[in-house]
Amino acid sequence: MGARGDRGGVRGAATAALPVGTSRRYRRAARRRPDRGRAVPGERRRSAAAAFPTRMDARGDAGHRGADGADDPSGRARADMTGPNQRARQRLSAEARRLQLETAAIEIVGRDGLAAATADEIARTAGVSKGLLWHYFTDFDDLMAHAARRAFTALEAVVAADIDLDADVDDLLRAAIRRAAQLPATHGAELRTIRQIVLNLGAFGGGAALRDREYSALYARQAALLRRGQDHGQLRADLDPRLLAVTYQGMVDSMLDYLDTNPDVDPLTYADHVADVLLAGITPPGKR
Repeated sequence: MGARGDRGGVRGAATAALPVGTSRRYRRAARRRPDRGRAVPGERRRSAAAAFPTRMDARGDAGHRGADGADDPSGRARADMTGPNQRARQRLSAEARRLQLETAAIEIVGRDGLAAATADEIARTAGVSKGLLWHYFTDFDDLMAHAARRAFTALEAVVAADIDLDADVDDLLRAAIRRAAQLPATHGAELRTIRQIVLNLGAFGGGAALRDREYSALYARQAALLRRGQDHGQLRADLDPRLLAVTYQGMVDSMLDYLDTNPDVDPLTYADHVADVLLAGITPPGKR
């Protein structure tokens, strides 16, 4: 090895690779022109794919994924350890991704409160990069509003799932109240998320405005059922069905708040108490 053969980098490697006896002029030229075909000791070669950032696909997810299609909270590409079919299966649709992020927000708010639901914590819980949140939501307020809306929808679906909508309205109401009374035990995170957002978020879509939007549609559906009961003589005809829906939902919400903070109270006993009080006031005298 020549006197300069111990220099690091490409130029030192090129000089060290020359055979003994090569002319001084050739050695000087070689030092000026690195030998690109030879490996450089100690230098890691990167693949062409790793040298360029991942491009965002049509759904906007790829820019926040590792090379294997899995999410990397750091945003860096990971080594490609799977084939194309496996990578395709790991990509989520826009709706599936929103569900993932909103569910993570509901989990955190329901467990630890609104203050704990930072963008970093939501991304960590969902297993994605924080930047991915802003591809699907305009800002943090928008994410919270969508999380509350999803919680509303989930709770309504749970209550309606086991209810016979063709039953007499008084039986339907009693069954719905009993089913709702079990929500603090089965869907406590959703209940607490709605309460936290509605009560504490002036900016997240306007907490009260968000509640009014979601409840307005709920009241309309409930009023239609109550009107049917009036038409069949099962409920008092002199009551306004929409106001009756608001009254009914208010009683249910108060029951849920109490059960959530008093888990020692039997939910079905309380549900029957609420149903008895409600039906005693809205059932025609001849049917009591």
